[in-house]
Amino acid sequence: MTMNDSWGLSEGRHDWKSPKTIVRNLVTCAHGTGNYLLNIGPKPDGSIPEESVRILTAVGKWMARNGKSIYDTDVCQPGRSNFAGFTRKGNTLYMHVYFWPGETWRWPAS
Repeated sequence: MTMNDSWGLSEGRHDWKSPKTIVRNLVTCAHGTGNYLLNIGPKPDGSIPEESVRILTAVGKWMARNGKSIYDTDVCQPGRSNFAGFTRKGNTLYMHVYFWPGETWRWPAS
């Protein structure tokens, strides 16, 4: 999966995936005990684009709080819904709610 619809550096591309999209993809992969290969196209000097750093920092903060629901998970039932994704570890079912009613939760600052 690419972070901005390009497998390499593409200066004109600015259609970056949001941290929420990256986490949803990660939950989908963990649901079936899969792996998530995320491409980060470096700049010509080998450095990582600032937007990639910002997105990965936000995802990393989410993982610091919620990683136990992703790492070493087992195949999970129920499947998906339009409002949540599910992962399981042993007898614990994790529900990742995508749309929470009421006050909007904000991603941590990067």
